[in-house]
Amino acid sequence: GLARGAFGYLVKPPTPAAIREAVSRVKKYAAPQQRRLLVVEESPAERQRLVEMVESWGCVSGQAGDAREALRTLGQAAAAGNPYQAALIDFNMTGVNGEQLARDIKADPLLETVGLIVMTSIGYPGDALSMKRVGFSGYLTKPLRASQLFDCLAMVLGLGDLPEPQRETVMVTRHLI
Repeated sequence: GLARGAFGYLVKPPTPAAIREAVSRVKKYAAPQQRRLLVVEESPAERQRLVEMVESWGCVSGQAGDAREALRTLGQAAAAGNPYQAALIDFNMTGVNGEQLARDIKADPLLETVGLIVMTSIGYPGDALSMKRVGFSGYLTKPLRASQLFDCLAMVLGLGDLPEPQRETVMVTRHLI
């Protein structure tokens, strides 16, 4: 259709159907096994629950309780040549919130390729677009269902297989999954 570019990828502006089709093409190549994921969550109990969930899928996880710890952990891993491929970030953190953390991550040349998924307890119309503008590729509302998180993570990891212009057009939400 008209939503396809010369190599079968999306061109701007993509239709929702074209986005779903493109993401489904790369999803099968983005299994989370052995992928490095940083869980950034202020609540120790919720952070542990998320870590256990993603590790049960074969992810290699790290964890951070706030934005400062997340930036330090991501930076150290990247500098050591063992970067995280994705970060699952709680939006509502004390001090630096998830939005500012995403801006800080995307502004760092060592970290700009990390796929970011935001989790929020309260979602409003237009929030996903706002989060996309600051660098998130995934947007989920709490409480998280394991199946939604798994699919979102697989899709966000799969976006790395798309060329840069097409990668920028996709926002994975529960509506796309």
